[in-house]
Amino acid sequence: NHPSNGSLRSLVQQHGDQVAFSLRNISQRLDEVERSTSFRLESALKQLNGLSAEVADLNRQVALAESGGQSAPDLRDARDRAIDAMSAITPVRVIERSDGTVGVLISSATVVDGWDAKELVVQSGPPLGIGVAGRSQALPETGGTPGAMLGVVNDELPGIRAQLNTFASALVGSVNTLHREGWSDVDFFDPAGV
Repeated sequence: NHPSNGSLRSLVQQHGDQVAFSLRNISQRLDEVERSTSFRLESALKQLNGLSAEVADLNRQVALAESGGQSAPDLRDARDRAIDAMSAITPVRVIERSDGTVGVLISSATVVDGWDAKELVVQSGPPLGIGVAGRSQALPETGGTPGAMLGVVNDELPGIRAQLNTFASALVGSVNTLHREGWSDVDFFDPAGV
């Protein structure tokens, strides 16, 4: 209630600057979470791609070893371990083939088909997606770790950003209205700076 007091005005301005800094800092942290989550998604896909290539190579070895009527239990066990490692990252479906090989599906995409492995890639958005390299269509549903990361980037972060922007806009509007009515006809906050 002392608008002519310079030291009080300065203190209020400092607190206003701190509020604006805090809001910008929260926004920057959300950007960091998005970058970090996207990096972790890329890492998960790299791991899945390596395991897919391993399963395809083991398929080749099993087929060659068993083509003469012999069994290859050690190779089959190694392949099962690689598939188990894939399923620890995301749900997979395995299709046994008569030649001793397996097919592996993630969502609706065949990522291992006999001796062939398909690479999964992040498809830029928005929304961010996961697809098979060389194809434009994203997988419709991806579970596990990659699905959770997509949920953070595509759903959670935009919702939090929208709430932050709504809060900041309401705060700026209210404070600026009070400031214009109380002391001067100028805004307290620059809306572009918050």
